[in-house]
Amino acid sequence: MSVATPDQELVEREPELAALRGVLARLEGGEGGIVVVEAPAGHGKTALLRALRADAQAAGVRVLRAAGAELERDFPFGIVRQLLEPALRACDERRRAELFEGAAQLAEPVFAGHAEADTGDASFGRLHGLYWLTANLAEAEPLVLVVDDAHWADAPSMRYLDVLARRLEGLPVVLAIGAREAEPGAQQEVLDDLVGAPEALVLRPRPLSGAAVGEILEQALGDGVETAFAAVAAHSTGGNPLLVRELLRTVAEEGFAGRSEEAERLREALPANVGRIVIGRLRRLSPDALALARAVAVLGDGARFADAAELAEVAAQDATAAHGALVRAGLLDAGELRFVHPVVRSAVHADLTGGLRGDWHRRAAALRAGAGAGASEVAAHLVQTEPGGEPWAAETLAAAGRRALLDGAPDVALRHLRRALAEPPEPAARPAVLLALGHAAARAGAPDAA
Repeated sequence: MSVATPDQELVEREPELAALRGVLARLEGGEGGIVVVEAPAGHGKTALLRALRADAQAAGVRVLRAAGAELERDFPFGIVRQLLEPALRACDERRRAELFEGAAQLAEPVFAGHAEADTGDASFGRLHGLYWLTANLAEAEPLVLVVDDAHWADAPSMRYLDVLARRLEGLPVVLAIGAREAEPGAQQEVLDDLVGAPEALVLRPRPLSGAAVGEILEQALGDGVETAFAAVAAHSTGGNPLLVRELLRTVAEEGFAGRSEEAERLREALPANVGRIVIGRLRRLSPDALALARAVAVLGDGARFADAAELAEVAAQDATAAHGALVRAGLLDAGELRFVHPVVRSAVHADLTGGLRGDWHRRAAALRAGAGAGASEVAAHLVQTEPGGEPWAAETLAAAGRRALLDGAPDVALRHLRRALAEPPEPAARPAVLLALGHAAARAGAPDAA
């Protein structure tokens, strides 16, 4: 039985797909635009953005994409780097120099792996430079920029998206954003501005109807799906496309045939929470698969295979087999270490309770630091841990805090610098950390700045 084909994920999405095709048609004429797909978790934002990407690529349009993650929102310009770094890496030195010509050179520090020595607030200059870098990229070919789960984006990246959205006129760029509505911790004011922009196309996919859920079941089981069985399926999932996909896996694993007498057993077999379904499926796999899934949840989507295997403490050959098992279980993509949906990653990470989560993140921080990762990336792991009295950790957190301050993210700088003090730093380094913390507190308007 097939579990979830792209067609199943896009059932009852014809109006939204037609609107997205219209945006691409206007882009072919040189007209950019803003698309915001806003809906609760699991309602098909990712599927619609994936369809937009596929249609754009089929039309020969360059697509750059990024996705926010709850654990990475303290990584200043993290979304910007996800979006634009692949395009920069693909350039030779001559082309890179062309892209950073003029005002775009102000954006170069965003892509540097170190913090600058100055203490001025360079955030406005960087946003201005990022706009011109995007414009320079679009001068060669039209662009579709896709940012999924923008409610988890870092603040400087959201300001870049806001600046870009306000200056799209005349640029052959489509900015497509997926976000949940009123998510705690989101840069809600910026998201509200994007949704409220007069030129924005706002799509709010609805839950699937009972008829649609029944249709999907018939695609999987044949025409013998009986009314009572389909009704329980529709009611248990609430028409949430992600839960419907999990429903199909449950139906396959339990051997349901779609008969009315199976309806009560289906109700008991299908928890209403995606996280419970994911963890239940994960715990039925091997210890190696569980460890690899946890490593990817901690390191983040797109992690290097060698890093994930090392963090999971699984031999390379066994990690390959574990990855295959996770793909067959519908948890990871086949092509890379990426969860099939952000909700799945969140569920696996949330299953790391108590000190276990901190231990995984501290080991991840040491692993990435040893690989030469930047202070901001390493600090994103360290803030998930309890203080351990390690000077290198305090030094890294302080460097990340100073970098966040330069990047115009004083709230992030506060968290990193306060955490650096708690580590704590070496006595000789403490005054410099306190001074940087004072600057960050003043920028953030904290009452203890003085």
